[in-house]
Amino acid sequence: MDQEQIKSLVAGIISSDMSAFHDLFTGCHPALFRYIYIRCRDYDLARDIAQEAFIRIWQNRQRLNPDRSFWSFMVTIAENLLKDHYRHRRVIERHCEERRAGADLFYTPDPGHEVHVQQLQQALVRVINRYLPPRCRSVFMLSRFENKTAPEIAGLLNISIKTVENQLTYALNIIRKKIHKFL
Repeated sequence: MDQEQIKSLVAGIISSDMSAFHDLFTGCHPALFRYIYIRCRDYDLARDIAQEAFIRIWQNRQRLNPDRSFWSFMVTIAENLLKDHYRHRRVIERHCEERRAGADLFYTPDPGHEVHVQQLQQALVRVINRYLPPRCRSVFMLSRFENKTAPEIAGLLNISIKTVENQLTYALNIIRKKIHKFL
């Protein structure tokens, strides 16, 4: 898209011409997306920033000047949005760190809690060993103790993913029903 086409489309956008906006979006969005992606290396963020930049362009269409560089205007909006995103993310991270630090100040471990957790873990192990069939036990242990996904478990045990899901459901039902006997 050459500069004369862009000037013409910008003039149309100023007068609220949606088809001009659509044409400009179609012509400029891929380049803006690539420009942002090179800076942030995050596909979803680059897509969101590029779309938000065009929303802002439409919202501020009265401030557009067909005689000035549209690319500069568009990139300035996108860069400001990207800076705002990172600034906001730093604020959230700082807030989370402060909350964690504050939570540590007020945390006093309950001695009974540790005992209860140990009893629950022992009861879980007894239920698993006593009531779960061998394949069901293997599936459950791989899922819950080794953090394997259903497809990974299916590959390891040479069974279907649906069988893994059924075995996990069966195991959880048995554990729910039987665990109270050991507490």
